[in-house]
Formats: sequence, structure tokens, C-alpha cells
Amino acid sequence: KADTHSGSIRGIGHVDEKVVEHVEHRLLGIGYKQDDLFPRGLSLGIGMHHGGMNAKERSAVEMLFRMKVLNLVFATGTLALGIHMPCKTVAVVGDSRYLNSLEFQQMSGRAGRRGFDNAGNVVFMGLNERKIRRLLTDRLPQMVGNFPLSVSYCNPATK
Repeated sequence: KADTHSGSIRGIGHVDEKVVEHVEHRLLGIGYKQDDLFPRGLSLGIGMHHGGMNAKERSAVEMLFRMKVLNLVFATGTLALGIHMPCKTVAVVGDSRYLNSLEFQQMSGRAGRRGFDNAGNVVFMGLNERKIRRLLTDRLPQMVGNFPLSVSYCNPATK
């Protein structure tokens, strides 16, 4: 559902308006004006998320998205790493030298919300067919960590 009366695509969701006001107040506290592009977009249900944003800006987008206030978020690959923001559809728009099979796997893994959707959607725009095929079929790199994990470390009963 969206708020169609104001011309926005803002989600209706189950939202405490005081929380939304708190987020808006935090943005005003870091120098935004009410009619600036970023807070105005948020009030219309549109957000953006990228590595050049400060922590308050990113957390505002993440919080409003989880509360279903935002229905559309433009993001870079930074959104795909370590943040729980499942959605119905992920659009991969344009090519980048950083777009590889691992980043694609992370981004596309956001599509499809457990308990809500039977499937997620991934849409490609501005990529040639060869690159798309590579993203879909390349093997993921082997992940090697530097954290010394052992059974005794994980099991407090052995200490």
C-alpha cells in the first residue's frame, strides 16, 4: 500500500509517526533543511544509500525502509554487505568494474522477503548479456578468514 493522496510512493506500514519525526529531527540536527533533496525524498518514500553518506544518514534510510516508510531505495553495493534490508526486487543498473559475482550474489540475495514472498526478482539494466551471464554463472571466490576458530573457543563449557 502507498500513500496515493500526496503523490508519493511512501509506504503506509505499521509506523509510529513519533519515530519518523525523530528520524527527521536527527537529519535536521546535522544540517539538513526540511526542503533539501534527501529529507524530502524520504518523506516521499524514496531513499538513497551509499558509502559517502554519514552514519546518521545511512541509519535513517535503513530504519525507515525496515518500517516500510520507504518503498524505493537507490543504493550502491554498500547496502548489500552486512545489512538486513530484504526487498521484493533488486535492480542492477549499469556496469561497474566492482560488480563481480560475489557482489552480485550479495545484492541479489536481498530480493525476496522470507515469510512474505515466494520468490525475489532481479532486474538488469544497462549490462550486456555476456556480463549478465558471467554474474549468474561464475564461481564465487573461496572465503578465507583470519579469525582463529576452534571448538574450545565456541563452547563455553570447555573452559
